[in-house]
Amino acid sequence: METQNITEFLHRSNIDEFLLEKLKITYFTNIAVLDDAEDKQYDNPAIETWLDMLKETTYEAEDILDVLATEALRCKLQVGSKNTRNQVRNWNLVPPFRSFDDAIKSKIMEIVDKLEYIAKQKDLLGLKGEGGRKFRITRRMPTTPLLVESRVFGRDDDKEEIIRLLLDSDCERQTSEFSVVPVLGMGGIGKTLLAQFVFNDRRVDEFFDVKAWACVSDQFDMVRITKAILESATQKSWETMNLELLQSSLGQKLSKKKFLVVLDDLWDDNHENWHELMVSLLAGARGSKIMVTTRNEAALSFMNTGAPYRLRELSDDACWSLFSRHAFPNADSGTRHQLEVIGREIVKKCRGVPLAAKSLGSLLGSKLGIDHWQEILHSNLWNLPTRRNSILPALQLSYQHLPANLKRCFAYCSLFPKDYEFDRDKLVLLWMAEGFVQQGEDNKRMEDLGVEYFNNLLSRSFFQESTADKSRYVMHDLINDLAQLVSRKMRLSFEGRSGLQKPTGFSGKARHFSYPRGRYDVYKKFESLMEVEWLRTFLPLSPYETGFCYLSNKVVTDLLPRLRCLRVLSLSGYCITELPNLIGDLKNLRYLNLSHTAIKSLPQSVCTLYNLQTLMLNDCDSLEELPTDLTDLINLHYFDISGSIISCMPSHMSRLRNLHTLPEFVVGPKSGSDIGELRDMVHLHGALTLSRLENVEDAWDARRANLTNKKHLTTLTMEWSSNFELQDENVQITVLEMLQPYSKVKKVDIRSYGGTRFSSWLGDPSFSNMVFLSLTDCRRCMCLPPLAQLSLLKHLCIEGLTAVKSVGVEFYGYALSRGKPFPSLETLIFKDMLEWEEWSCSLDDKGIVTFPSLRELYIERCQNLKGKLPNHLPCLEKLVIHECKLLVSPLPRLPLLRRLDIKGCDALSLGTALDMSSLLSLQIRIIYNRHTSLEYLYISGCYSLTSFPRTGEVIPTSFQQLSIDLCPDLESLPRGIMLRDNVFLKVLEIFDCSSLISFPSGQLPLTLKTLTICSCSNLESVAEILSQDGEMVLESFRVGNCTSLVSLPNGLHKLASLDYLEIERCPSLTYFPEGGLPMANLKRVHIENCENLRALPEQMQNLTALQELCISDCPRIESFPEGGLPIKLVSLEIKDCESISPLADWAFHRLNSLEKLSVTGGCSTLSTFPEWMLPPTLTSLHLERLPNLEFRTNWLQNLTSLEDLRLKDCRKLHSLPVEGLPATLSRLEVSGCPLVEQQCEREWTKIDHIPCILM
Repeated sequence: METQNITEFLHRSNIDEFLLEKLKITYFTNIAVLDDAEDKQYDNPAIETWLDMLKETTYEAEDILDVLATEALRCKLQVGSKNTRNQVRNWNLVPPFRSFDDAIKSKIMEIVDKLEYIAKQKDLLGLKGEGGRKFRITRRMPTTPLLVESRVFGRDDDKEEIIRLLLDSDCERQTSEFSVVPVLGMGGIGKTLLAQFVFNDRRVDEFFDVKAWACVSDQFDMVRITKAILESATQKSWETMNLELLQSSLGQKLSKKKFLVVLDDLWDDNHENWHELMVSLLAGARGSKIMVTTRNEAALSFMNTGAPYRLRELSDDACWSLFSRHAFPNADSGTRHQLEVIGREIVKKCRGVPLAAKSLGSLLGSKLGIDHWQEILHSNLWNLPTRRNSILPALQLSYQHLPANLKRCFAYCSLFPKDYEFDRDKLVLLWMAEGFVQQGEDNKRMEDLGVEYFNNLLSRSFFQESTADKSRYVMHDLINDLAQLVSRKMRLSFEGRSGLQKPTGFSGKARHFSYPRGRYDVYKKFESLMEVEWLRTFLPLSPYETGFCYLSNKVVTDLLPRLRCLRVLSLSGYCITELPNLIGDLKNLRYLNLSHTAIKSLPQSVCTLYNLQTLMLNDCDSLEELPTDLTDLINLHYFDISGSIISCMPSHMSRLRNLHTLPEFVVGPKSGSDIGELRDMVHLHGALTLSRLENVEDAWDARRANLTNKKHLTTLTMEWSSNFELQDENVQITVLEMLQPYSKVKKVDIRSYGGTRFSSWLGDPSFSNMVFLSLTDCRRCMCLPPLAQLSLLKHLCIEGLTAVKSVGVEFYGYALSRGKPFPSLETLIFKDMLEWEEWSCSLDDKGIVTFPSLRELYIERCQNLKGKLPNHLPCLEKLVIHECKLLVSPLPRLPLLRRLDIKGCDALSLGTALDMSSLLSLQIRIIYNRHTSLEYLYISGCYSLTSFPRTGEVIPTSFQQLSIDLCPDLESLPRGIMLRDNVFLKVLEIFDCSSLISFPSGQLPLTLKTLTICSCSNLESVAEILSQDGEMVLESFRVGNCTSLVSLPNGLHKLASLDYLEIERCPSLTYFPEGGLPMANLKRVHIENCENLRALPEQMQNLTALQELCISDCPRIESFPEGGLPIKLVSLEIKDCESISPLADWAFHRLNSLEKLSVTGGCSTLSTFPEWMLPPTLTSLHLERLPNLEFRTNWLQNLTSLEDLRLKDCRKLHSLPVEGLPATLSRLEVSGCPLVEQQCEREWTKIDHIPCILM
């Protein structure tokens, strides 16, 4: 805050400056003994109470100073305004009907009195200041938990033993494809670090075909864990959150491969979760291993493992070695010798825990003095009884000796649950908003200072790099426990569906609140916050699922405006369309995150939030405009509107001179904000996108943007309208020239540029730091710039340059004379180059390797390309060529090629030079019969193919997956797939083979895990394809749109491993085979659109594992089998089964685990559900097209867990019991129910608290 502004304001308000000085003196008098109090609080409850009182009063003092600073800033901004005198001074900390000046004076005096009382108590408690004891932020480089160290101290024997267990090739003892190697030890003992070293050992790399890593943590999330394993194994991101697709994809990846999966930090001891997780891992080859690290021995009880490998504490010598590495990184031998005796005594108190030794070493390394080390050695914090809390005293001591500003930053991280991955820069913005990071005297950016704080905590091992994403960070469980302890009564949180968890001693004075954002968040979850009027932080944390979430409107309109002290407010990810105008009353707000919402506009009152530093509006794809006075927010540091649909920036953007992050600037038409407004924003950092550049009519406006002077920009995107009629090509050539960025920029992306040539700076060797370049839809450009001169360029994408006909010497530029074109390029992409005919590769003949480092090459939809490809690509691992119909030259020799994908290249020859021996994946639309080491074969669109392989040839036995799609003339399948001794095949998929009548004679391999048959309209029977001895391990069986199929496989009930069964659109099927379905593991059954099916399988009631049952469009089914439904069903869907028995016979009340019930169509006689009929466990109820359903009673009163209610086309449905709706109801959808819709309109205020209402 600016002292001069506050002083002027105090004079105008007739408030004595001495009162503010008195506040400062009493505050710092107490702060002087803060370290002593924190040291002694665990031995003296009175000191703990004193400390809590000081923290609460400190927050109050900060709040009153905020009021002063905000009011002073408001007055400064409104000087000269004719409305200034009429402005109402909003101050939320005082009762109404008192003048602002008197009230603020009274409040300051009250706080001074409290601080003076607290100061007197400190003397009675014997608290003393530390005199010259000062702390400073060290400048040491941050450490990392990844493999930055050459060895694990004291763990050589442990490492070798675990590797021996993993590499043990004796599979005779294995009862399945994999065995489990559990590592057990207490938190902080080094299980994860040891596992990382083992995981990255060369011997392990050579032994296993596939490796994957997943952090399980204390919240066992099946989808998240399966996704983590799949992404680690495939080394790519998967967007889907569908568990079936994830498990299927993982099974395909691991199929017939010897894998190692590390499940790190397992807590859960639920055997059902474990068995569900193992579904996809059964696909691997024998010899596969799962390494589990856990501190909970009970979690190993159902894994069929031997004795766990117990990781013990380090020896004192090993602990000393680890401690020394962090305490003496640069110390001379004399200093080390002086401190070694004391240091070894300190290390003994670490009790062999590596995390404690590392933390203390980092702490003491910042102050290599005997007195300081003696102080640590003799601290009584070591004697803290473990029964009081489980956090190691060494870690507490590391916290105690942090500087005060870092203590607050660290304690704030208690808002994150265990294993939560957080972003450094976003965390720094939160710290700034809370006032933990203040502008220094050296004018260093607050963001840079916050990063220093972060790196300091990182170097002291309070944070660790995430092993899944190196750009994100986590806290070790013990460190998280420490954060929870030190934040105590200042934070609140809740987890899952439950409401707010009040801590012991809850007084309503908590300042920070976080929670995991749910799909539907009802008001009941937040009711207790009405008691917490001093709250500063309202922070939902991102869940793992994607898509919009829904928040009760009552939270936004009733609760949030009451929280007048809020500094941090996030509503990110919620489907909210507007904010109340009362948002302007949150004068202390510094951080407002509305990203990924459905917001359409902001209220004008947002422009009075003068303290606002961060405004996130990214990915608000309904946001059309911004308030006109938004540039009054002169304290904005971070402003993001990327992904919105606004047409221009607010006028006078140049006023925002404190802006450091502006991901997108939208150039407006003449009346809007022009690009020259960027001129004085020299502090911009990170990425900047300039969009709608077609609105730049005067190229000198582009020059005024002054991009060459923005030295901190690392990424620049320039984007024009795709409507090229709006672009004058001569103007745009000059505009691009004037938009030349600073030469150290790393990434450049140019889209829909309307000039006929690129600028001279593009490809200039002075841009030596550029690693990424993308040129997209620049349709008028006729030649490429000399990009080969960019010495560090790694990724190059050229897409939609439809006027380019040749790629030749102009592409390589001066790099030819130096003999080193594209020395660093790893990925090259050409797409949609519709006129491209020739790629001049004559350089290869001169002995010049044009792409010495290229690993991936993509050429897609270049329909006129005829010439050769480069014939020497020594490092190429992946080659993709799609829809290049005129490309005829044979492929070159590619010695390291691992993946080849060719589609729509009818004239292309694979050639004899191509080495296929190293291929792991081949996706090809022309049949290739040479034997290879292929593991995956996908045949698609071979319209004239009738059979394969050719006569006298056999199908390669290395296949783990065979997929055949869109081969309408294929009459028979390879006989080799029906051999029982085929021990490799795991996945068989057949789609759109309409001439296929039957399978070859024999049975499918016992190893087959997934069988899918779809759209084979002439296939009549698959009755004999399964082995009858019960040894098959088939897990998923799907048959769909096989209109002639009259019978399913015999012996279906013997498939003990079957987990999923789907029968869909098989109108000729009338009965299931005798014996019914397998009982042991079957969890999901879908039977849909089988119009002649007469009955469900026998003995359905005995399917004790069945959780999901869907029966849809089967009009001939008349009843459920005798014995009723399986009692462990979780989800039941019945749709359009007109002949099925009345609902009253279904005995829903027996289904004590049922959570989801959907009834659609049929049931013409159904008028009501008896109250006893619906189980109270239901969370979702969907009733549709039930013409006689009425429900005149309070039929929802027993559904106390109901969250999702959907009523559609039930025209006689009379009403909803709006007074008796379950408090848990978070989604209500009503359509085609006119009486109910009219009632909801009349009584809207009784239902508008429901987060998601669809009418």
